[in-house]
Amino acid sequence: MTTARTQLVLLALTLGIAAGGLFIPAPRSPEPPALTILAADGAARAARTLGRAAPFQPTEVRTRPSALVPTATRRGPRPDVVVVGTDSDALGRLRADGIVGDQGPTLLTLPLALLLPRDRAVPAAPLLALTSTATRRIAVPPIETDAGRLTRDALDNLGLWYRLLEQGRLRRCRSAAAVVAMVRNGDADAGIVLLPEAVGDARVTIVADAFPTGSYTPITFGAFAVHGAPNPGAAGAFLTWLDGKGARAITAALESGRWPATPPKRRGHVLDVVLLSIRAACLSIMLVFPIAVVLGAWLAGRRSAWARIVGAILDMPLVLPPVAVGLAMLWLLARDGPVHRLTGITFAHTWQAGALAAGFVALPLALRPIRRAMEAIDPRQQDAAATLGLAASTRLLLIRLPLAARGMLAGLALAFARAIGEFGATLVVASALIPSHHTLARALLEDAESGVAPGALLGVSAAIALLATFAAQWFEHDRSVRR
Repeated sequence: MTTARTQLVLLALTLGIAAGGLFIPAPRSPEPPALTILAADGAARAARTLGRAAPFQPTEVRTRPSALVPTATRRGPRPDVVVVGTDSDALGRLRADGIVGDQGPTLLTLPLALLLPRDRAVPAAPLLALTSTATRRIAVPPIETDAGRLTRDALDNLGLWYRLLEQGRLRRCRSAAAVVAMVRNGDADAGIVLLPEAVGDARVTIVADAFPTGSYTPITFGAFAVHGAPNPGAAGAFLTWLDGKGARAITAALESGRWPATPPKRRGHVLDVVLLSIRAACLSIMLVFPIAVVLGAWLAGRRSAWARIVGAILDMPLVLPPVAVGLAMLWLLARDGPVHRLTGITFAHTWQAGALAAGFVALPLALRPIRRAMEAIDPRQQDAAATLGLAASTRLLLIRLPLAARGMLAGLALAFARAIGEFGATLVVASALIPSHHTLARALLEDAESGVAPGALLGVSAAIALLATFAAQWFEHDRSVRR
């Protein structure tokens, strides 16, 4: 029992450290962005480059497929500027709803480009690479985006779209960045994107003039101020800046296939991301751990149908798509959701909401080791305590919790690692956070889409995951050996 009490003290110290994590200072520069840009998928990298160069700090750039831009503008946090194709259906819907005006400066015109693996020779007629027997997989953007529709139109006009579709060669990707990644990693033999999406990647060969003139009309993107924007002055100044020499030099480089140098990251970016991730994960486990202990004690040893049903429901976050969990949490926490109607408090699009979503996903990982540890306790010890007149609550505090301390520590470690690495659910409920308030998973995605090497963030993520899983294995193994 002395060893068990020592383990319980260790558990208490661990929980104390987790509680102390809640007091980690908030990231620096927490002010809201001076300018928010919502860009269609095809103009993502161009919009980020212009956003970094714009005389507004900080500037946030969000991206959505072109078809979802009107919905994201109406239902989500309203941006100051939208960047969409000037001939797209999205712009027509935005104008019909009175969200943007009729006038806006032309941003840039982007052509299609053919991507090939770096070690593959470019044929004299580049389009032969698409019909060659050596080309089994061709990565293309999603059809919901401007780039996807342009790709379909170009291949259709050349008589290749349905031919390649019937042969099963086309691989529709989630985004333009995914197309580049598939070609770069050898998962696709060729790819098609808008030119700037692949410029600057030395691991792929870019054929800018692969598609003949007349097979398609290049996309022209425009920038439009949003009516009722949070920062109308910044939106007007940004549109004026786009007509200046500085912005024109950037867009000219993008249109010709040259990529402007990426500005260095703000100093302290990695530290801000890590601190906020730890803070959110600590809040997650503080919310989830008491629930996991109570449920684990109740489910331990029970074999009834109700216990099995409850156990199955609690395991659902392990198999549910994380985005589905995020959507359910967003419905609960949104401005017109049940929580707001009952309490008047809105949690959506805050880091606290992200922590709550991550905790819900991590609950099964905390519950399982605790339940196994409770079931491993010798029932004769509890029976002996009962014969001495100890109540059930007293037996739980004095016998079951100390003996199950190692299982609780294992569950705590696994839940912390899961919470700090959660992406899908937190992306949905906290999608409006500014870059300095991103968690590790979201920051890694932003770096990948921006063409920035995420070395430090990737190393921190791997180190946290390794330490947490090693701790969980050590506690579980030691408990099984003692038993």
